[in-house]
Amino acid sequence: IELDGDMGIIADGAGTGMLTFDLIKDHGGEIETYCELGGKATPELIEEAMNIVLSNENVVVLLINLIGGLNRMDEMAEGIAAYVSKSRPLKAEVVVRMSGTMEQEGRKILKSQGITAFDNIYEAIERAVEFSGGS
Repeated sequence: IELDGDMGIIADGAGTGMLTFDLIKDHGGEIETYCELGGKATPELIEEAMNIVLSNENVVVLLINLIGGLNRMDEMAEGIAAYVSKSRPLKAEVVVRMSGTMEQEGRKILKSQGITAFDNIYEAIERAVEFSGGS
């Protein structure tokens, strides 16, 4: 879904996505592109979602919000790391919030790519909005 802001969102489900959308708006951010992974995501799916969202020239920051119920955070981190390692330099800031199954392993994978994974959604959103130049 394309809108008229400067932030991209990737979420692992509809509820997570809508919460993220609302919180970004509440913090003064404007969303440009939203992508929901839905259900059981794979590393390849998250990498492709990043390709799609970051192909939009208006996106200056990408917020990825993942809650590991069905999805393992180490696998999601592998997909993010694959995108990042192929796309240096990144054209947008990437902010990740992850919580759930195998999250510590996922955090280690992201850290190796220079990405900090937040566990607190509010901190992640504040950082993403800050990067976008919002309030």
